[in-house]
Amino acid sequence: MDGFFEVSLGEQGELRLSFKSALFRNLVAGLPALWALLADLKPDSESKARGRLYGSPHVEGCEEDFWEELMVPELEGALRSDRELVFRAINDWASLGADLSLSDVGDLAISRDHLGAWIGVLGQVRLMISEETGISEAELSDSGLTDRRRALALGQWVYGAILESIMPYWD
Repeated sequence: MDGFFEVSLGEQGELRLSFKSALFRNLVAGLPALWALLADLKPDSESKARGRLYGSPHVEGCEEDFWEELMVPELEGALRSDRELVFRAINDWASLGADLSLSDVGDLAISRDHLGAWIGVLGQVRLMISEETGISEAELSDSGLTDRRRALALGQWVYGAILESIMPYWD
């Protein structure tokens, strides 16, 4: 994405996100904190995003209780594991650049083995923003938005731009 960040392949085949915008860098560095904020908006059982994240059975003979009891914990564990992996990488990268100017901050490296986790987490965050706050990317141009809603809409757009840029590298 010209002007904000570039995606390239590193020497070991990893993806490298090089940020040219402090805003983009800060939105990525703040992703773990944003997730915590979104997750705290409602109890999980009342979450609008829950159904989209964990689905429900549409198989004849598969009872809802069975799905909740056996499948949802597996899905929750997999999603949690992906978030931990991605957030650890972001926190390690962000802490290296905490006292540096943007031009001195190194690229964010994403192992090709972890690309599926990154795609999943970026998609989850976009879904959480949309479902839990009702904010859409289209709202970016709305001059009547509060700063908080504008920031969330911008985050949704940024995470979508990164997602779109890294998808072609996923095998």
